[in-house]
Amino acid sequence: MAVVAVVAVAIGAQPTPARARHGRFEDIPMAEPRRDLGTYPLDTVDRRMLPDGRCPDVPLVSYGGTLLRFARAVRIHEAFVPRVQVFERIVYDAALEVYGRPPRRLVHRGAYNCRAVRGFPDLLSEHGLGNALDWSGADFAALGRGQPAPPGLPPALRRGFSVRVLDHYRATTGLGRVHARFLQILRERLIAATEFSGVLGPGYPGHEDHFHLDVAPWTLSYLDRIPVDPPVPAATR
Repeated sequence: MAVVAVVAVAIGAQPTPARARHGRFEDIPMAEPRRDLGTYPLDTVDRRMLPDGRCPDVPLVSYGGTLLRFARAVRIHEAFVPRVQVFERIVYDAALEVYGRPPRRLVHRGAYNCRAVRGFPDLLSEHGLGNALDWSGADFAALGRGQPAPPGLPPALRRGFSVRVLDHYRATTGLGRVHARFLQILRERLIAATEFSGVLGPGYPGHEDHFHLDVAPWTLSYLDRIPVDPPVPAATR
């Protein structure tokens, strides 16, 4: 089974994930220290698990969304809230562009979870700080009466529907093609957003059914880029 190598870099004594030299991780870029390191409240927290598998005591809040609503509130670090609000704005704008309206709710697989990075019992996950979100999709209501639809929107998508990363990220036919384009727009804009240092999703092992967003002290973004029609321009930071 492929294993991710872990090395120490000059972020204090913090362990930082890096690309494995073999297996499923061989094409994933090396993690590097974030350029604005030291500007985020959680940058100084050691990413090593505490004894007995404990996580650091950090201030968590229950957050249900601002511009968009979550199907259930997430528990996240208070410093992560503005970053999630940026995510909401990105989803809102992309949905308006593709579907003519924003989603009525966002669906997720969790945020705070006191655990280590899978496969590395000594490396604290960003979830263990409430500094990460696993987003899995969105639910849309029907277009309102008289509400204009974007050109070319299939009539079936004027009604209510759901988009899920697992079901639609690699879709190539039918209505799934529209959802795949929406997810590719999100891919590009999230990777380009300086508010997130970690953006992982389909193509990165263990992330086929969600987008993982975090503000770790290092940068590591990887999601497969899927050709869609019309094409989605690659975004850069």
